Amino acid sequence: MTALIVLACIAAVFLALGFIRIRLGAELADGKFAAYAKVAGKKIDLFPRPEKPKIPEPKKEKPEKPEKPKKEKKEGEPGIIDRLGGLGEVIDFALEAVADFFDMVYTDIFRVKFVSANKKDPASAASIYGYAWCAAGIIIPHLDNNKNVKKYSVSIDLDFEAEKPIIELELRVSVSVGRLVRFAFSKGSRVLVTILKNRKKGGAVHGKAGNQYA
Repeated sequence: MTALIVLACIAAVFLALGFIRIRLGAELADGKFAAYAKVAGKKIDLFPRPEKPKIPEPKKEKPEKPEKPKKEKKEGEPGIIDRLGGLGEVIDFALEAVADFFDMVYTDIFRVKFVSANKKDPASAASIYGYAWCAAGIIIPHLDNNKNVKKYSVSIDLDFEAEKPIIELELRVSVSVGRLVRFAFSKGSRVLVTILKNRKKGGAVHGKAGNQYA
C-alpha cells in the first residue's frame, strides 16, 4: 500500500511539472538587446540585469591563501572524453542532445527583420542583401517543416539611402518543466552508464580486473 502511495505521489509530481512551463524571450531592436524568462507567471529579467543599490562595505584585509598544488594527471589515466568512448562518440552525443532539446522546445514567435544598407558602399549593401536571402533560403524551409514553430516572420530589405543596416529580432520559446526533467534524467543516466562501462573496460585492459586463471 505504501509503495502505491509513493508511486501515486511521484506520478502526481510529474503531472504537475508537465503543466508548469518555462518561457524565454529575447528581443533586439535599435541596437539594444533584452532577454527574460517567465516561470509560473513571474517575469525574471536575464539581460540587462536590474541594478542593485550598492552598499559600501568596510574593507577587510584578506589573508593570503596558499596556492593549492595542481593535480597532475596520472600516466595512463583516461580523461572524460576517453571515458565517454572517444571524441567521435562525444560529438555524436552532443549533436543528438541538441536535436532532442530543440524537438521538445516550442517556438511561440520567431521574427527577424534585416535591412541591408551602406550609403558609402552600395555594392557592399547589395552583396550582403544577397547573402541574407541565401541564409533565409536555408532557414525558412526548416521553420515551415518544424511542427513546434507556431508563428514566424522573416523580412529582408535593401536600402541604398540609409547609412547603417537595421537588425531586429524577436524570439519567444517555451518548454515544460516535466520535459526538462525527463531530458536531464535521460541524457545524464546515459552519460553515467557509458562512463561506468568504459571504466570497466579500461580496468580490464590495465590489469585491474580479476585474473580468471588465478
